[in-house]
Amino acid sequence: MKKQITPLGKCMAIGLLALSVTGAIHAQTKTVIINKTKKFQKIDGFGSYGLNEVAWGSAPYYDANFVKTMVDDMGLTISRAEGYPMEATNDNNDPLVADMTKFKPSPFNQAYYTFAKEAQALANSKGDTIKFFYSVWSPPAWMKYVNSEFGTDGTWNRLIAKDFTPDDWMTFDPTRKPAANPDDYKDEFAEHCWVHSKLFKEKTGFELYAFSLQNELAFAQTYNSCVYSPNQYRELLKVAGNRFRNVEKSKIKFLMHEDIGDLGRYRQFMDAVTKDAEAIKYQDIAACHAYNATGTLAGSTSASTWDGMYRVSNAKKPTPFWQTETSGYGLGWTGGMSLAKAIYVGLKFGKVSAWVWWQTGEKDSGDSEYALIRANVKSKKYFTMKHFARYIRPNAVGVEATCAEDVDILPLAFQHDTKKTLTVVLINQSNAEKTVKLSFADPSITPTSYKMYISNETNDCADKGSVNAGADIKIPANTLMTLMGEGSMPIITGTESVENETSSFTVHPNPASSIAVVEYKTNMSTIVEIKDAYARVIKSIPTVFTSNNYSTEINTEDLPNGVYFIQIENKAKKLVINR
Repeated sequence: MKKQITPLGKCMAIGLLALSVTGAIHAQTKTVIINKTKKFQKIDGFGSYGLNEVAWGSAPYYDANFVKTMVDDMGLTISRAEGYPMEATNDNNDPLVADMTKFKPSPFNQAYYTFAKEAQALANSKGDTIKFFYSVWSPPAWMKYVNSEFGTDGTWNRLIAKDFTPDDWMTFDPTRKPAANPDDYKDEFAEHCWVHSKLFKEKTGFELYAFSLQNELAFAQTYNSCVYSPNQYRELLKVAGNRFRNVEKSKIKFLMHEDIGDLGRYRQFMDAVTKDAEAIKYQDIAACHAYNATGTLAGSTSASTWDGMYRVSNAKKPTPFWQTETSGYGLGWTGGMSLAKAIYVGLKFGKVSAWVWWQTGEKDSGDSEYALIRANVKSKKYFTMKHFARYIRPNAVGVEATCAEDVDILPLAFQHDTKKTLTVVLINQSNAEKTVKLSFADPSITPTSYKMYISNETNDCADKGSVNAGADIKIPANTLMTLMGEGSMPIITGTESVENETSSFTVHPNPASSIAVVEYKTNMSTIVEIKDAYARVIKSIPTVFTSNNYSTEINTEDLPNGVYFIQIENKAKKLVINR
């Protein structure tokens, strides 16, 4: 039915048209509100699986720039590798005594030692560190009912273990096991995992950060795989945990349980561990794989699933939550943008502390659903990962970022207290350009300017210069933008200094009325600045501090009541005006 327009409607339409012509930019500017008082997850890092590979599991090929590309350019701080089976037969009959001559690391693992050592050295030279972790795809064949690393039979593609009793995951026949083999290989498997960790440290000079006992443990696959029910996984975790922690005195964390993001099944595995007083001791990191991204808004399937998994992971004890494998999303910028939105949902609703891509690189040319780099050519998904990995560094903390005025603007923000940085990620998922302005809901010092990087159809994490705080920021259609600001101070409460260790001057009285006295026992000529809660400079006062006069008076009569900050060089203190 054709809609009728009333005279009043015509007037309104004309008025809106005039507004769009005369004040379009101002009218369309949306506010992104950042509140550093609301803190969420601490970031552990971003990264990917493995190396440049000819084919999955083969010996990788190297080029001179690979390590530099991953560490210096993309910003890798987490690296995942498979712990391939390395015992063709049982090394001996004592799982507590390893005959190291019988363990033969795969070509992949041998090459990975070199990569890990070189990458860690490069990261360390910059004051950073990389977290390396292993995942197991299958125990050695001789430990399993199917006597193979592979097998699509979910009933029998399992580790031999006498206390793996029947449950809703399997129809169990206890007589089905290889002749002359014992009833239980949990201890032998724990030994196998420990030897992987031992060899890694011997070859690299440092310890693995974490170890995962099984990749996607609910599936029997044509590729190397192994199935565990929730109760079976719990019992294996207790045996391996005892070996690592109590016998070997290792600090390696257990990463559990690397299933895909199915909330119902995820809860079953977590409940099996958290309801057991011994098993829960080894609940160090919760982990899932992301293959179900279907929405970006609160209440969407993806958002609800992520939120549910985070809550289940932390139901019994505080636990970092990692996403440790994802791929797909499409080719070109379609894939890059889809990945950006998936990372947004995981960070926003799942409060994940880590995001790990599947395959790092492959030798074949052309774009791929699975690799970030192919034939040394960086994909659009590589640059999406760079937006997060390079500019959101470990130990940054997620803080609240919202844009209630426009659901197509997806904001994230991360405060790094040590580096004094604030990273803001803005995704414009619409087909139209958007204009936003940053606003801060908390009384903290924030950057005065931000470096801007964008990726879209025609840009690859391109440096677009700087933008001043408070300025209108234009985000092109279908674009991922990262803003990197320095000089951001942690949020504080009361009248304590912003950073006690750096605030070597005093301000009194505080609260102040008409005069505030700044005392700084340092001989220097400087600028004393008064900033408001949005980091805007209200006053700049040239000052000379000498041994004859270590103080200066600041007239505050013209300042409205509220919270301000006195800043000298990179040091700051909060000042409250209250009359």
